Amino acid sequence: MSYQKKYKSIFGANGLITAPNHLAEIIIKKRINKKGIKIPSRIWDKKFAKDPDYKYWHGAYFGEYKKACAVLKKYDEECVVKAIESYECKLVLSLYNKTFERVIKELQKQKHIKEKTKERIKPIVTYKNKLPPKQKGTKSRLSKLK
Repeated sequence: MSYQKKYKSIFGANGLITAPNHLAEIIIKKRINKKGIKIPSRIWDKKFAKDPDYKYWHGAYFGEYKKACAVLKKYDEECVVKAIESYECKLVLSLYNKTFERVIKELQKQKHIKEKTKERIKPIVTYKNKLPPKQKGTKSRLSKLK
């Protein structure tokens, strides 16, 4: 699946990363900040999978990555990223949280409403060289007096 936008990595990946990686990094960063610990860059590397100090964080990253992929299949990427960065999801420490899902649904609904209104309102195109059409067949009171 191709994602619309690329993001800068929080944990030092080379180049830009996709939306699921970005969401997983945001959640892991929130958890780390709450616990007040430091983890090394590139926590997704295989060398951290067996290290007892970082095994939990390696697994947590991939757990959040899987959930991010599932969420992005259901909802638009733009809505999901807005939801995780919103004020309501400031304290959300997992993508499995029900508050996160609710905020995404609200943003998705708002986006669909905006798209529907854009489709309904069609702009009237006027050309500089054309004059407006003249009305034919209607007579005013003055023309009846002649």
